[in-house]
Amino acid sequence: MGTPRRAGPPYGLPAQATTQGGQFWTPIGGQYSTPVDTQTAMIENGFVSIPQSAPWLAEYLHEMTVFPNGKHDDQVDSTAQFLDWFKKPFPGQGIFEYYRREAEKLKPPKPVYVRIKAPPGIGAVQTFSGRHITIGEDRIAKMSEEDANCLIPVGWTLLTEPSCDASG
Repeated sequence: MGTPRRAGPPYGLPAQATTQGGQFWTPIGGQYSTPVDTQTAMIENGFVSIPQSAPWLAEYLHEMTVFPNGKHDDQVDSTAQFLDWFKKPFPGQGIFEYYRREAEKLKPPKPVYVRIKAPPGIGAVQTFSGRHITIGEDRIAKMSEEDANCLIPVGWTLLTEPSCDASG
């Protein structure tokens, strides 16, 4: 068996990095910063969600707030490492993007709306899709193109061409 050796800096750490108490410090703009410093903006801008209650929360928040002057920094280091990992593309990420896009295709299309005029004497209508629409004095209603197509053969008049405007 050989003499135990201390592990060196992680692969890819800049050559000018130094250590203090096992923590790697990397010069940025003439000053030394810790790996968590590079994640501060992500945390401050609200991209990190922390639960409001958890058995470990008080200890975690204490360690995060007293860093780098606290006794422990393991949770700070692991948080910084995770956020650094999370921001980088990884091999195989394409498959996740592929399935995300496939899931988007499964969403129902947004309905296309049209304006349609009711025949005289109609005060309300129950549409094919199940909507109940009260007809005003002008006898004009806004509904999906699919619903309108069911009413046109029985005397309703199409007033506008289809639009993707869903307000109605």
